[in-house]
Amino acid sequence: MPEFDDAEISDIITQLQGDFRDLHQQLADQRELYFNKNEIELGVDYKGFQRHRSQILRTSFLDLKAVMTQNQAVIRGTPPRRTSVMDSIVSRGETVLNAGMEIVQLRQGYNIQDALSTFQIIDGVAVLGAWDARYIWPEVPPPLTLGYEPGSDERDNFMRDGTAWVETPSSQRGRHRFDKARSGYPWMLQVIDPQQACWKFDVSLQEGPAVFAHIRDIPLLDYGQQLQANAHDKHRVSINQADKSIRIYTLRGTTSGEVGGAYQDTITLCSFWTRDYWYECISGSGKTGGGKWEIVKKLKHDYNRVPFEVIPAIDTYDSKLTRRYESPLRALYEMKPVFDRQMTLTGIVVEETAIPLTYLRQAAEGIAPDEAANLEVHLAQRSLSKVKMLPPGVTLEQARPQMSSAMPQFLQFLSQELDKAAPQVGIGEVSAATQPWTLRLTIQERARLKNALVYNQVTGLQAIIRHQVHVM
Repeated sequence: MPEFDDAEISDIITQLQGDFRDLHQQLADQRELYFNKNEIELGVDYKGFQRHRSQILRTSFLDLKAVMTQNQAVIRGTPPRRTSVMDSIVSRGETVLNAGMEIVQLRQGYNIQDALSTFQIIDGVAVLGAWDARYIWPEVPPPLTLGYEPGSDERDNFMRDGTAWVETPSSQRGRHRFDKARSGYPWMLQVIDPQQACWKFDVSLQEGPAVFAHIRDIPLLDYGQQLQANAHDKHRVSINQADKSIRIYTLRGTTSGEVGGAYQDTITLCSFWTRDYWYECISGSGKTGGGKWEIVKKLKHDYNRVPFEVIPAIDTYDSKLTRRYESPLRALYEMKPVFDRQMTLTGIVVEETAIPLTYLRQAAEGIAPDEAANLEVHLAQRSLSKVKMLPPGVTLEQARPQMSSAMPQFLQFLSQELDKAAPQVGIGEVSAATQPWTLRLTIQERARLKNALVYNQVTGLQAIIRHQVHVM
C-alpha cells in the first residue's frame, strides 16, 4: 500500500469515522441500557415516582461471562512432522508464548480473555491488537575490560588483548540475552474499545483488515500548551512529554467528562495502520471526529499485515455494520425498555391505590371568592389527616385508579418473553427425577452459544499468535 500524506490521511480517517458513526452510536445506546442509564418515557409527568430498572442484562452478562472464562486459553502448537527435534522446537515455542501472554497480562493489569468476553457480550464485537515492543530490550552491552588476569571461574569469558583482558564475544552475547530476558516479553497486547476503533476489510490473501484506525482523546499535561507554543516542541503531546519510556500509542483514551486535575485539555490522537505503514496523527484539541488530521509520526513496519484482529460475538455478515456485529444480549436490549416502562406504570398504579390522591370537588352552588384561594393548598395534600377544614360547598374526593385484570397477565407475558430472550447458560433446572442423559444433553445444548463465542476468540488469538511468530 502506498505512503499517504496529510490530505490523504484526513480523507481516509474522516470516511472511516462516517462509516462507523451509526455503529458507535448503537454501542453507546447498548451500554446505556446495560448500565441502566437510559431514560424511561412515560408520556405524562410522574416525577415523584421511581423508575423500574430490570437487572436482567447484568445477570445474563455475568452468567455468560462466567462460563466463557472458566477455562483460560493455552497456546498449543502442531509440528509439521512428528519428530523429536520438531516436537522439542514446538514445545519451547509453546512455553515462550504462554509465558509471554501471562507476562503481558500482568504488566497491563487485565486479563485478555476476560476483556474480550466483556466486549463480545455487551457490544457484540471485540478488537485485539499486538505491537512489537522490542524497544524495551537493552542495546548490546560493550565488552568488559579487566586490568588484571581473571580467575579460573572467569577465564573462559575473557581473552588477552595486549596487556588487558577483554570479554569474549560469546560472553558478551550471553549477557545481552540475559538482559533481554530480564526486560520482559517484547510485545504489547491490548484489547481496544470498539467505540474507539474503525476498520475496513478488503479482498486479499493477507489476514486482517486492510486499514485500521484507533481514535481516542488523550489528556495533555498542564504545561502541554506551553510546549506546543514552542516551535521545537510542536508535536510533543500527552504524558509522553514527561516520561519518554511511555509511548503515546499505548496511552488509553478518555472522555471530555473525565479530564480534570492535572489535565487542562485533550487532543484527539489517531493511530492509523496499513499493511506497510503506521501513522500517528493528531486533530485539534478535544475535537474527536472533526477537523483536519496532521501526521506527526510515521514508520514503515515489517508486519505484512495490520496488527489488529476483529473478534465478533455473532457475525451476521450483513453489509450494514449495525446489523453485522450482533451481541448475544441483542434481544434483551430491545425488550428491556418495554418491560421497564410497563413495570414503572404498574408500580405507579399500585402506589396510587395504596396512597390515593385526594382532590377538592366544588358543589353546584359554588363557594365564596375569598375562600377559593385556599383550594390550591388542599389540592396538594395526599393525606386525609393533613386536611383540617374544608371551605363551605367543597367536598374531599379520592382518585382511586382501576387496575384491569389484563395488566398482570400482560406483565407476566413480558416477563416470560424476557426470560426467553436471555442467553441460556449453565446446567438448567435439575431435580431428583432428572435423568443423566437428559442433564448431559441440556448442558450440551446450553453450551452452544458459549462455544461459538469462544471459537471466535480462539480464531482471533490464533491470528495474533501467528503474527507474533512471523515477526519474531
